[in-house]
Amino acid sequence: MDEMKDYYSVLGISENASKDEIKHAYRELAKKYHPDRCHEANAEEKFKEINEAYETLSNDDSRAEYDYKRKNPNAGSGMDDFFSGFGGFDFSSMFGGDPFGGFRHQQRQYDTIVRVPIYLDEYHRGGKKDVWVTVKGTCSQCHGTGSKPGFSKTKCTRCGGTGQIQNVTVKGNSRLINITICPVCQGAGEMNPNPCPRCSGTGFEDVEKHTTIEFPKRPNLNMVYPTDIKNGDSNVKISFDLQYKSEDGRFYVEDNSLTTKLSIPFYDAALGCQKEIKTLLGNKVNVNIFAGSQNGDHISVKGKGDDPDFNIKLNVEIPKTLNSKQRELLKEFKANIEK
Repeated sequence: MDEMKDYYSVLGISENASKDEIKHAYRELAKKYHPDRCHEANAEEKFKEINEAYETLSNDDSRAEYDYKRKNPNAGSGMDDFFSGFGGFDFSSMFGGDPFGGFRHQQRQYDTIVRVPIYLDEYHRGGKKDVWVTVKGTCSQCHGTGSKPGFSKTKCTRCGGTGQIQNVTVKGNSRLINITICPVCQGAGEMNPNPCPRCSGTGFEDVEKHTTIEFPKRPNLNMVYPTDIKNGDSNVKISFDLQYKSEDGRFYVEDNSLTTKLSIPFYDAALGCQKEIKTLLGNKVNVNIFAGSQNGDHISVKGKGDDPDFNIKLNVEIPKTLNSKQRELLKEFKANIEK
């Protein structure tokens, strides 16, 4: 295990994340970066890092050891020999019994980034977008305590509520003190013998929150928009995930060009005509279809105002059924062509 890696950041979770939150984050990221599905250059390396982070944080013992080493980079690297030179001095007395100054309560907070789809017409128009986000809100049954109503958490009997275990080794006139995170309470200093049945002791439950994001025309897709929504202890921020199609499906991207399809009957393709179509942003334009146009032909249209340039791909329709008069006219047309 590389103690310098921030596995919490790798999984995008806070340091006090529950096992369920760790598992959920791992599944989502593993699905996203699996080499069989993700074709990014560093997908395989990212996938290995995600698995390494999950293996460390999903196990109580390895997580406790990892947390301790992150906060105490010199632990186990010769510091015991350094302290042994001070005779029988008990360093815990210098810090009032807690040499880490209450590190259990100094948790680094991470933002929760929610990717929201934005369609091509929204991207070019700008405006406001309603967003609904499912987040971890305060449990409505235990009100965030994590305990069943009528019960409360108790002091950890293993560490006495300190969240730490001190192992003292006496060598001659020296006392060596090794301090680790309590493996029973994971440094919390308390136990929850009667967890809330609604939130399983986490103090949080899934709630749906609404916010409205206002954004300019053609926004920077790397921009992150703040909200007033909280996901547990972290702040929710919004980023846009551009969809390469319009919201109504009329426009899409083909060969790096904005494209829409236009269906016309075969006689309009043969004789030529003029058609009125709607642009990406809903404006109406007249388009000339030249005589002799073929199925699959492209017509380029210059954009105006906020409307971008786009291509029209022709879909020439052939009737599936003909009445007797239509059939005779086509036979006459065929005979005329073959003369």
